[in-house]
Amino acid sequence: MTRGANKLRQRFALGCLLGVALTGAGPVLAAPPSHPGRTLWHSAATPPSSQPVSKIADAFLAVQRAALRLERITLVRRQTVRALGAHIVRYEQRARGVEVLGAGLSVWVDADGRVRAVVGDVRPIEGDAIPRRTREEALRIVGGLGSVGGGQNVRVVWWLGASSAPRLVWVVDAATDQGPQRFLVDAKGEAWVKRLGLGHSVRGRVSRGGSLIEPDFEDVELEGLDSGSPQRLRGWGGRLDVANYMDGGFLQGHVDYQQTLGPNAGGDFLYSPPADPLDVKDGFAQVSVYEQITRMRQAYEVLGVDFSAPSWRLLVVANMQENGAPLDNAYYAPLDMGGELSAPNFIGIGQGSLGDFAVDGDVAMHEFTHYVNHNAINFNQGWYWTNEYGLSPWASAIDEGVADYFACSVTGDPVLGDVVLDAYGLVRDLGDTSKRCPNQIGGEPHADGELIGSLGWTLRQQFGRERADRLMWSATTLLGPNASLGDFGRGLKLAAEYLEGLGDFSGGERAVLETLIMQRGLDDCDAVLDVSPAEPRHILLATGGEGLGYECGELRSQGFFQQSMFQFRATPPGGSTGVTIRVELLSGAPSHLSWSLFARRGTHIGMNDDGFLPRVEVFHHSVRNITTRSAELVIDATRLPAFDPSEDYYFTIEHQNCLTSEAVVSVEYSWGEPAGGAGGAGGIGGASAGGAGGAGASGGYSVSGRAGAGGEQPSDLQQTDDGGSGCGCSLPGENARAAPAPVGLLLLGFAALCARRRRS
Repeated sequence: MTRGANKLRQRFALGCLLGVALTGAGPVLAAPPSHPGRTLWHSAATPPSSQPVSKIADAFLAVQRAALRLERITLVRRQTVRALGAHIVRYEQRARGVEVLGAGLSVWVDADGRVRAVVGDVRPIEGDAIPRRTREEALRIVGGLGSVGGGQNVRVVWWLGASSAPRLVWVVDAATDQGPQRFLVDAKGEAWVKRLGLGHSVRGRVSRGGSLIEPDFEDVELEGLDSGSPQRLRGWGGRLDVANYMDGGFLQGHVDYQQTLGPNAGGDFLYSPPADPLDVKDGFAQVSVYEQITRMRQAYEVLGVDFSAPSWRLLVVANMQENGAPLDNAYYAPLDMGGELSAPNFIGIGQGSLGDFAVDGDVAMHEFTHYVNHNAINFNQGWYWTNEYGLSPWASAIDEGVADYFACSVTGDPVLGDVVLDAYGLVRDLGDTSKRCPNQIGGEPHADGELIGSLGWTLRQQFGRERADRLMWSATTLLGPNASLGDFGRGLKLAAEYLEGLGDFSGGERAVLETLIMQRGLDDCDAVLDVSPAEPRHILLATGGEGLGYECGELRSQGFFQQSMFQFRATPPGGSTGVTIRVELLSGAPSHLSWSLFARRGTHIGMNDDGFLPRVEVFHHSVRNITTRSAELVIDATRLPAFDPSEDYYFTIEHQNCLTSEAVVSVEYSWGEPAGGAGGAGGIGGASAGGAGGAGASGGYSVSGRAGAGGEQPSDLQQTDDGGSGCGCSLPGENARAAPAPVGLLLLGFAALCARRRRS
């Protein structure tokens, strides 16, 4: 993936910076944050400094390396982003000279040269960084998985993902028959491949008025247009080219285009809307896209974004199709499509089946924000990014929401796509403030991003466009791939605090902002949600079939599982003797349901990354193969390991449900001796299922005849319950791997499923 200019990639070793003096460096609050998640936030306060921003940040990290627990961490300064008149210096982590994909720190240095905050996610990496699989072997593997556009940005990196151990992998970016994708290929020779999406698309609504059939238009100056002979739609000092589609497409792995449009009225490009809204060569679409993209660039220049580096070069193709068929979408991809206008960034604006997406300016503006976020921050690594908590689509959701916001902010219209996407029933109205976290968060980035976009629009109404744009951009600049929706809320608070210090925000306005964040649930929207008897949680269990575009039955047959979008944490009160974890789905019949409940003492549920989606791997207790709408998991003195009131209990839901359902998650504590005793009363599937030595409680479910003779199960026992159960059950599973996905799935990720669909 394209990085910033070489001069911004200076490497520094923390050990070499120990001698750098930073007078009065001030304390860093380095204690782990109260919100569980990968991203750590640290407050800092240092005296003003007139040193260059990069030196201030470097020296601060050197002085504070122990407090920030960076002794075994190597950081490389990648780039500096401007926000609110301050600078965010972004670092990427290296281990033995190799990039750690997605890991890094951001240091906020204010306009007076004071360090205000450090945000990021880094951890020590063990193991050698010598690949046993060659670059050519990795490319051959990717080619066999559907890549038809060749590999780009090929390099070796460390991948943390959902599993506990880091993995050395080859990164290969490619245009494929499933769109732009990033492949991670195990560099040590194991049969392991991970696929991540690279394309960022809009399926919402943005308009400058009119309709698909008769779009409104006006004659404006094409700013930033480069002089040329012949004159073409090239601008920004050679950094932007607009061309027209000729052949191919994302699903074909290549895009052919041509740039032949010239002035039609003297030196002007005064092309009227075509008589046929499905015209695939009209000049009106090309000129409109140039103007929309340029207007969006100007908005970001006001925020301090520097577009001068070669890595920002952009190719935009209008009237985009897919192998000659209408394309009802638009894309940004950090891929070079080749040809005479070769550029490291590509935006395609679809010529749809109902009309041209170029007549709706919000579409191109939304995609342009993806382009800015990638080149300036690079925090969105795709919908299927994973970390140790499992699937982590939140950075992608933030990227979508921020793209919605800035498109609407520039046009002054809160409805995204009100010309084109209205015809498809896919509009997004940022004036709708009803969405909350976690109740209405399901893991689909465009839908979840509505929470971010609508909050941004509310800020714009409250504080005006200029300050709202600054707040939204500043919060975004701090993010990494492991950011949660809660991290975005914290970024807004930090930006408001800084604006207040500059005198551009009042204490009352800051209180209003924090109230709005709380009302949307962004003050409590991290990877783990606390649950107590007084605070049950309402969440969505979303089916992966909707997000992947496949039938649930087909996904089940391929071995796909999905987790609840959050893990949960219960903190037992002193003196309690047990906890009952309950989950109730508010809809669904047994034919639609297949789900499991896992719990672990002391830390979050461990995941593995061997399949396309992460799977539960490390836990202590479980109830599995549930086909009823409610279930409970009892943990008390009869369980192995026994209930410990001094430890937190983490739990999660894994499912193959064929519907999206609201679920209520609750806990209840017991205060006396467990009522069930050894064996319990059995559960659904047989009254004597527990046998003489089952680890049951009252009403407990225990696997038939599989307990030890003494009534205890070995600590590494992990079994699948026989039959659907809604009863309390405890099956220890620490350090035991969950039932693996089929071998083909481990090797091919999503490829087998895609092949099935193409053959049907």
